[in-house]
Amino acid sequence: MEKGDSMSVHRERMMDALRSGRLREAKAEADALVRECPGDEAILLLCIAVWQALGMHARALSAIRVRLAAGDETAGFHEAAGVSCMGLRDLSGAVAHWRAALAITPGAPALMYRLAEALTHEGSWDEAEGILRRLLENVPHFSKAWCLLGRVLGVAEKREEALACYRNALRDDLRDQGILAEIGDAFAREGRYQDATVVFQRMLQGQPDNAIAWARLGAICQGAGLIQEAEQRYRRAAALAPGDIDIAVELGKVLVQRGATDEAETCFRRVLRMRPAYGPAQWALFALMEQTGRGQEAKAQIRAWQTAPNHPELLSLMARLAQTETECQEVRARIKARLSSPHLPKGMACGLHFAAGMLADKLGEYPDAFAHMMAGNRHRRHEKGYFRENTSRGFSEIKAIFTKAFLSDAPRARGHDRPLIFIVGMPRSGTSLAEQILTSHAQVDGIGESWELELIVRRRPQASGGCVPYPHSMASADVATLTQMATAYYQALPVDARNAACVTDKMPHNFEHIGAIRLLFPDARIVHCRRHPLDTTLSCFMQNFAEANGFSHDLTDCGFFYRQYASLMDHWRSVLDKPFFELQYETLVTDPEPTVRALLDYCGLSWDDACLRFHENKRVVHTASYQQVREPFYTRSIGRWRPYAAHLAPLVEELGDLVSEEDRAFVRTAAGKKERGQEETPAVAAG
Repeated sequence: MEKGDSMSVHRERMMDALRSGRLREAKAEADALVRECPGDEAILLLCIAVWQALGMHARALSAIRVRLAAGDETAGFHEAAGVSCMGLRDLSGAVAHWRAALAITPGAPALMYRLAEALTHEGSWDEAEGILRRLLENVPHFSKAWCLLGRVLGVAEKREEALACYRNALRDDLRDQGILAEIGDAFAREGRYQDATVVFQRMLQGQPDNAIAWARLGAICQGAGLIQEAEQRYRRAAALAPGDIDIAVELGKVLVQRGATDEAETCFRRVLRMRPAYGPAQWALFALMEQTGRGQEAKAQIRAWQTAPNHPELLSLMARLAQTETECQEVRARIKARLSSPHLPKGMACGLHFAAGMLADKLGEYPDAFAHMMAGNRHRRHEKGYFRENTSRGFSEIKAIFTKAFLSDAPRARGHDRPLIFIVGMPRSGTSLAEQILTSHAQVDGIGESWELELIVRRRPQASGGCVPYPHSMASADVATLTQMATAYYQALPVDARNAACVTDKMPHNFEHIGAIRLLFPDARIVHCRRHPLDTTLSCFMQNFAEANGFSHDLTDCGFFYRQYASLMDHWRSVLDKPFFELQYETLVTDPEPTVRALLDYCGLSWDDACLRFHENKRVVHTASYQQVREPFYTRSIGRWRPYAAHLAPLVEELGDLVSEEDRAFVRTAAGKKERGQEETPAVAAG
């Protein structure tokens, strides 16, 4: 056989073996080719590609360097050398070779992408950004490059530009599941859940059994309050990837939210059998113990569990469990040590600041507590943002639609007479306490903090193609539409709640939808929880809200939102024909029995002594107040703002006439002492 024929045979066999994934056969043919044609660059590069596919980077690099030393400075050899350097974890070598390749063939798209990607690993973000922008000017349909540029801009906190890059990546027929997952995650991190959903659904179109996509969709549903849908998607993901412990943990967390605590605990313990001492499962189990009234058991297990004693999630849990001064001081010292460690992710540092602030508050060290709360809220505000004009515009539109005349003449939903009690008000105003009191009644079941009403009136119509946004959509709704919406609400109730004589829905923000409640559920009872404006807003500021309460991350925004809320509640009082029940927190905790009797009477419920023993109720509470509702009535939260008065002047200014002159004077005096360096920590008032 002639040499040329032999070379063709070896080459054909090598290519066939490569296409079939038979790498060992491909290597044998490659070795034969190199022996027959040692000086042929194209042949050698093909063989090098085979060696690299087999992980033989040292051999590939050795062969390349022989040619480079002989003066064969080609772009192909330098590009291949960079690949092998990356395979050998020689990042600087890869960058050097790819720079050399680009010097020979400037503007080569694949080379520019390789170099930019290596530079991101090196931390040279600015240079990587410049290379990618030049690349995309010439090759605008390079999806992977758009995605990498999005990642680079995200690191630079140019979020809107980063999201625009990800959208550009999606313009083409992008099928790479890894890149799609990265884009979907980026949208989800920025709260663009609709965009993220589209991306994950696109993943499922190409790969219907992609467990990661199902799990991501579950997380989006969970964040939107669609617990049943979240559970379905997590169960699908868990069935497709039964060994994925992260999916199993997230399924367990959803089960906790649904109230299926026994199944959730089984889920966490099953994960721990698969991987003993796996942090996320262990922390979730400890948190479940805490929420179900087994705090002492959780503390004992944490003390015995030393695998990750200083992980931020565990430290935050320990801060919530700490009761004695010794416990508080010990956990606070560990948190401060963790906060001082380098390279702590901002999100984790944020949670630790809130935990440290909570501990300082327990210890009565209020200036330190406030400083930590400020630090945590700065991160949250930067991360989420809050736009006052959205609130003022939205509330003004609600007032314009739900006028007295409209509510008097508007149609109502029909066919549903199940008693419903909607508990509304500002966050941290006592809504969880009201819910716990009512659900302690023998005839009442609670669905917790549900977004269902919000989804029905505002989000789902738009998701299904409705072109008229809320609240304008309610102005044209007829009896059939309203009845359909009410039916959707009832069908979304948990199975246990559907069979209850009476159901509570405790979502504070439903104060925005009181007009819609009157159209959808004409006979529903509405309980409006009220609390001193300074106690309410400061408590919001001190709470690590992850979603929905963007106003809470700045004191003046807290004051602004409270004024908007108070104005909207005044509007409802003036236009509704049926009054709602005003439950004043301070009256409830100082004079419980008459207040609870009046509440039950308004709700059409007979007296039940268990309502005064609400702290014995074993139901799981998922809001920030779950610890408080485990205790009998107490008054120590009244006047909680006073120790922080020196810092509250901007808040008082924003609240205006909603704060009494007496309280304004107290804040002015405290602020003056702070300016003179005489800040005190006054005792919390009892009334």
